[in-house]
Amino acid sequence: MRVLFVLLLTTRVAFAQAPGEAPAAPAAPAARTVMANRWAVALDLGSIGLTPKTSGADTTSFGMLELSGRFRIRPAIEVGLMVFGGGSAGNLSTSGLFADFRYRFLADRPWNVYALAGFGVVSAADKMDSSTETKGRGAVRIGGGVERRFEHFALQAELRFVAVAQNRDVEATDSVTTQAYLLERYGLGGGSLSIGASYYF
Repeated sequence: MRVLFVLLLTTRVAFAQAPGEAPAAPAAPAARTVMANRWAVALDLGSIGLTPKTSGADTTSFGMLELSGRFRIRPAIEVGLMVFGGGSAGNLSTSGLFADFRYRFLADRPWNVYALAGFGVVSAADKMDSSTETKGRGAVRIGGGVERRFEHFALQAELRFVAVAQNRDVEATDSVTTQAYLLERYGLGGGSLSIGASYYF
């Protein structure tokens, strides 16, 4: 009986692991993807130039600070909300709010490029003027950027083109031709360039 027990035990060990056979390696952990951290906040610095859509108008350049939050729906698709403010020489200022959509090419790579489109409101006026002149007007923007990501942190640069609607509440007149009036009254076109950093969590 004892011999039979020893024989069964030996056979069981032999089937469990052949002599000299290394134990099976543990399964490799699943690779991390960009979906592991779907939220991001970003801070950008840049400039924006706006030109009133009327003959003879000059372009006004504003220094700009942006703060945004984004959420990744799919690896390549993000939606976000961005607010910005800027100032120029004298009392001219601009500010705005955009809801953005981004499509990222090569989303899982450290270097990736993306296209963006946004809808929002923009104000451009003399900050000392009334609420009629400084109110936000409908705006759209399109553009693209490049990002270098380091796990949770990333650096990015963006180029965008923007169009702002006319302010029909500002009375039309030929007697006023200041840059503030032109910015406040007419539709605007322009572009912006910014660089900044993001944190993913």
